[in-house]
Amino acid sequence: MDQPTAIQTLPKAPNGNFAAKVDEAGRIKLPADLRKFLVQMPDPSMFATCNDPDLGMAKIYFNASWDRIKAKLSEAQDDLDAAMAYMRVSNYYGGDVDIDSNGRVTLPQELRAALHLKDTAVQLLIFGETIQIYRADDVVRNVPNDLAIIRQSKQRLGALGAK
Repeated sequence: MDQPTAIQTLPKAPNGNFAAKVDEAGRIKLPADLRKFLVQMPDPSMFATCNDPDLGMAKIYFNASWDRIKAKLSEAQDDLDAAMAYMRVSNYYGGDVDIDSNGRVTLPQELRAALHLKDTAVQLLIFGETIQIYRADDVVRNVPNDLAIIRQSKQRLGALGAK
């Protein structure tokens, strides 16, 4: 008789924005809470990329979430051109990343160049199975726009439990 497969629960993600800095070599020193969270992942693989530099955001996909996205896109028969374009752009800017022994992640060169991430302050935010990376000055500049979006979307957000 087959044994039931154990469902692996993920560790609880830390909340809030995390201030960090991308150094001259393109490395981000991850805050301790974020490092602790990431090393607890069942799958340590991470992929850093962006699919639209104009949005000003990079993402680090963790816990093999990038592999799941690739699998879904490979099945996108209805819009194969868009799926292929998404993969080409994501791979152009992206690459596999690891946490080094000093708790740093080195971002791919094309990604750093496109988002001007060299010797700059950034904000890190966990959303789903990604770490979103924003230039710190962009976060501050976007707060008024984000507040306007929240005000316009109160009913939809309330339906999601965000009251």
